[in-house]
Amino acid sequence: MKFKAWLNLLLGAVAALLAYLAFQTEVTPSEKSRIAAMDSARVTRITIGHKDQPEIRLVREAAGWRLTAPIALPADPVRVDRLLDFAQTRSESSFPATTGLARYELDPPRATLAFDDRRFEFGGSQPLSYHRYVRTGDTIHLALDTTYHHLIAPPTDYVDPKPVPAGAHIGAIRTPEFEVTQANGALRASVAGTDSDAIARFIENWRQARAMTVRPLAEDEAGAQGGASVELRFDNQPVLTLTILKRDPELVLARRDFPVVYVFPAEAVKRLLAIDTAAPRLPP
Repeated sequence: MKFKAWLNLLLGAVAALLAYLAFQTEVTPSEKSRIAAMDSARVTRITIGHKDQPEIRLVREAAGWRLTAPIALPADPVRVDRLLDFAQTRSESSFPATTGLARYELDPPRATLAFDDRRFEFGGSQPLSYHRYVRTGDTIHLALDTTYHHLIAPPTDYVDPKPVPAGAHIGAIRTPEFEVTQANGALRASVAGTDSDAIARFIENWRQARAMTVRPLAEDEAGAQGGASVELRFDNQPVLTLTILKRDPELVLARRDFPVVYVFPAEAVKRLLAIDTAAPRLPP
């Protein structure tokens, strides 16, 4: 009995080992081939196509990514990184792209994405999984559906939500109530008794300001005349003028030259349109 018991245990162990080895030899996500098979750090141009909106074009510049179409503004680096993540997406399965492309909603494709000259066509998705059909060249891949929703986003979703350009030095800010300046290390405000720490905080608030959303300027907003505005002057860039459309329940600032609207939470009024002299002093 002892010998038979030991034999059964041995056979069970061998079976378990074989099952383990078989599992290990299956293709794991880390071993699957990447659909793009390219280094995202080397991508210099991104093009997005979708039938329901104009083509979106982004270009990598020395200062970062920039939208060049349908509007020309600095691009949101977070959103661009989500696009570049597709370069790491791996194929769950693949088959030749011969006939029947319409079956996979690839004739025509629902959306397209191009990294430089590499084009990827996005079709429909499997109804019972999170996989989407992606065609590149003569091959159709099934991939986790983590990119398509970025491709159908409106162009303004790719605008940098920070109105102040990265690396820009703010020389002056004029609001409807006051003006602050910084030049040659000197900080000044038109409001008497304002200390330099409060001015520095106010300027930093603008430098770090990030809108909750960026959207197109509506026709009725574009047609509205007058209105208070904020003017930001930089050392080596054009003046940025933002029209104050609303202060409550949200702070809504319009940039009419492109035109887009930056939407901030209501509490941003205290940070961007007023100087907080009661805040703690900045460290030296």
